[in-house]
Amino acid sequence: MKAVGKFLLVVIAFIVASSVVSGVVNNVSGTGGNSEQAFKNTFINSCVSGGGESSFCGCAYTKLVEMHPDLRNNSQLTKRILTEGYNQSETDAMLSCI
Repeated sequence: MKAVGKFLLVVIAFIVASSVVSGVVNNVSGTGGNSEQAFKNTFINSCVSGGGESSFCGCAYTKLVEMHPDLRNNSQLTKRILTEGYNQSETDAMLSCI
C-alpha cells in the first residue's frame, strides 16, 4: 500500500475512534484510562480493518500521541485533523512508521 493510502487509513481511523469513543464516554459513566484504551484500540483496529498493517497502525498511533498527549480530548486538534488533515510534522513522524 502506498504512503498516501496509509495516511488515508490513519485519517479514517482517527474519525472512527473519535466518533466511537465519544459515544462510549457519553453513554457510560467514568472516563480516564478505559476511554484512552478504547480510543487506541478503535484507532488501531479501524486502521487494520482498512488494510493497514498492525505494526504501521500502532506506530502511527504512537507517533501521534507522542506529539499530542491529549489527542483524544483535544477538540481543536480533532477539528483541524478532520478538516485540514495532518500537518507536515505529523506526516513526517508517521512516515517513519512505513
